[in-house]
Amino acid sequence: MVGGNYKDGQAAGITGDVYVSVGGNAVIKGSLIGGGTAAHNSTNNIDGSTYVVVRSMQSVTDETVSLNSVVRGFIIGGSAYETNNTSSAAITGSTNVTIDLGTASGNFVKSIVGGSYSGGSGTYTINGDSSVSITAASAAVFTGAIYGGGYGTAGTSSVRGNSSLTLDGGAYTGALYAGGGGANSTVSGNATLTVKKAEFRTGSTLGVTEGGTVGGSSSLLLGGYGSTADQAISFSNTVITGFDIVTMFQNSFFTGSLNVDSASTLALAGGAGTGINVNGAFSLSAEGELNLDLTGFGALTDGMSVLSTTRLTNISSIKATFADGVAGTIAVSANGRDLVYTAETLLLWAGGENGVWSAENIWTNGGAPATYADGLAVSFADQAGVAAPWCNLIPKFPRLHAGP
Repeated sequence: MVGGNYKDGQAAGITGDVYVSVGGNAVIKGSLIGGGTAAHNSTNNIDGSTYVVVRSMQSVTDETVSLNSVVRGFIIGGSAYETNNTSSAAITGSTNVTIDLGTASGNFVKSIVGGSYSGGSGTYTINGDSSVSITAASAAVFTGAIYGGGYGTAGTSSVRGNSSLTLDGGAYTGALYAGGGGANSTVSGNATLTVKKAEFRTGSTLGVTEGGTVGGSSSLLLGGYGSTADQAISFSNTVITGFDIVTMFQNSFFTGSLNVDSASTLALAGGAGTGINVNGAFSLSAEGELNLDLTGFGALTDGMSVLSTTRLTNISSIKATFADGVAGTIAVSANGRDLVYTAETLLLWAGGENGVWSAENIWTNGGAPATYADGLAVSFADQAGVAAPWCNLIPKFPRLHAGP
């Protein structure tokens, strides 16, 4: 099923948006393509955006269905390669795939691509963003791979904006990517995978790309939409790879074990100042330092657990970043299950906007004048009228220089 122009019209074009909707009991036995297909050196253009909406369980892919080289068993938000060489397609707007299955149950066997699919030579370009959004009941099982971006193998599939994949329910057994698939997919902007609730079954993985590139930042956002079992995010030794930052939010229900790329930063956020609980094990992919971001955590209390699990593994050290005005350390608890915060003295800058000072009495501790000593934490965060401060501390000399 093709929403745009089909096959090899040379420089075929559509001005305006393309909408494709599948509902009721309809099943697409081959592939569903929101844009057009390109073949025989043709260029297929859409001056607008594409919108694909699927409201019925896609439980069948018939491998006997043939549309030349168009990939079978996919839902594709953008355009797709059909046959011959150097065929190409361009979409000036965005591509959008929405899967909303309501209370339906069963296996959803199609793989999903938010952008365009370039299965042969040629360039397939989206000037805007690409996105996939899934809303489903827990009894709906997605068995295929899902990509927020495009897919490029012999040809290239480019998203010049951002790519995103959002999951609100459903169970998953395949690989899920915020960005694209294939070695020749690119996302120029950011790639984001948002999980509101989901069950990740054995074999499911969460990643950024399957082999392509992302020019901006990559983020995995977990939870924040409710702390009851019906809002659960369930892991099954789920492997999480490639993200710049993995954020776990307060007001969430996490169960099962997860394995996070040791190169990723783990952020605990939500602003509530409450610890996050995982009813399962948390492990880094390789033994090493955990980069922990607590800038969005909220108020911290000395001795509190910021992350509680059944087991923490592969964490040999912790580098923690706190919000302005907070100092302390994070360590693994004696029983190996919690990340525990220990408060430290934090001196605040009180030396004014500029000048040269001696070390004494240019800091405050709880509002009282204080003197800096080795090992104390300090903050220059908007104190005493210093709007955008910097400070150069010169070792071995009792002088300080600070300025905006």
